[in-house]
Amino acid sequence: MRKLLTDILRLPGNPAWTGRILLLIMLLAAVPRIFLLMRVSDDDFLHNDGGEYMEISRQLARGNGFSLSFYRWHEVKPPEEPQGTLHPDLVRTPLFPLLGAALFLLPCPFMTSARVVSLILSLLAIYCVFLVGRELAGRACGIWSALFFAIYPYALYYSASWSTENLFLIFLSLSFLFLLKAMRGKLSALAWCGLFLGLTALTRPTAVLLPAAFAAVLWIRFMALGSLKWPKWKLKLLRPLPAGLLKWFAVFLLVFVLLLLPWMYRNRQVAGSWNPATYYDGYIFWLSFSRIMDETYRTLDTPEYAYAAKAVWNEEHEYYKGELLKMGITDFQAVGKQWRKWGWERIRNSPGNALKLIGHRILHYWRMCPNLVILKPWQILVIRLYFTLMFISALGGAFLMRKRSELLIGLLPVFFGMAVSIPFLFVLRFRFPFFAPYICVLAGIFWTVTARNLPKRADKAKF
Repeated sequence: MRKLLTDILRLPGNPAWTGRILLLIMLLAAVPRIFLLMRVSDDDFLHNDGGEYMEISRQLARGNGFSLSFYRWHEVKPPEEPQGTLHPDLVRTPLFPLLGAALFLLPCPFMTSARVVSLILSLLAIYCVFLVGRELAGRACGIWSALFFAIYPYALYYSASWSTENLFLIFLSLSFLFLLKAMRGKLSALAWCGLFLGLTALTRPTAVLLPAAFAAVLWIRFMALGSLKWPKWKLKLLRPLPAGLLKWFAVFLLVFVLLLLPWMYRNRQVAGSWNPATYYDGYIFWLSFSRIMDETYRTLDTPEYAYAAKAVWNEEHEYYKGELLKMGITDFQAVGKQWRKWGWERIRNSPGNALKLIGHRILHYWRMCPNLVILKPWQILVIRLYFTLMFISALGGAFLMRKRSELLIGLLPVFFGMAVSIPFLFVLRFRFPFFAPYICVLAGIFWTVTARNLPKRADKAKF
């Protein structure tokens, strides 16, 4: 029995079986995803901002540009403007709406094609996690990583949601894949890294900050360490650069900027600035330190949350939007600046409370479950068991990689995701693309080494 178990655990590392096992994982992963997509209602499928993306895609397909026919809850409609008037959107980045616009040109209904695309993206995400795991620690690690990600609870959830999560995750993981190749000396991979990171930034604006983080990783690898290992007492600020590093990093930046340039030009024409991201940050900054967040964290995991947080939400938005109308501020950029101003006022008036909210966000980042009141007891149990196993395994994988600089590939996205959430509103779906693949990869490393060492322990047990 022990021999059979050992043979099964070692199968992922067998080159003859890698492709078959990965295909089996993908096929089995497709079953619950197809089931969820068939069961989910149109409203739930569009729940995570999907309605906004769908509307922007519809207007793009009609030739009306990157625009909306309605105003969001945080936007102020000019009193004199007729209902349904198109206005430029300055909140969403373009890649996902462009994908949706292509679906509107197909002969089948949008909701049908969107569900098919969601399934494909969710399966591609599994494959990308496999690629990162394989590059980091071999075929077996790739298989374990793909397996853990295939059953990741939120990966299942976002497969039945028209949102940016999986597309962002795919491009982000490919960016880290080619960064890892560059760390191992294949500097030309930085060109591909810049390409996929640019596509990542066009999917979600937070990726605009990642080139600086990638530069820091390359500095640690080539200048501080000088090798893939962590040499004791040999850290230096500067070392001679490898031939071609500056050239290929310049290519990386050039590709990244060229991809963003059309979007930046559009923002210059519409909003007056070469913004590589969006103009949403002012409102989010205010919301992150508002009374709404106080009430959210006070009532989290309690039945009171459903009505108490919603009541404060409605009250705060009604008051501040009324103030904006009194001031005559309806332009989106001016509105954003005013939201940001109110956010800073909240921080200055109550710095202790602001620090408390930041502490809540940091702790929230590591939560296993979202708001417990929206889940059934069996769902809470399954999620907690899964994440307990994953966290322990990931810590074990990080420990095994502790002397290798490639560990940065597993840790950087996890802590980058936490860092960018500190000054802004944070919900667990923002964590998913930065967190899920890399926790699964680190857990994959642990189980790869465990499976590899099982025969040695079995041999020792015989004597």
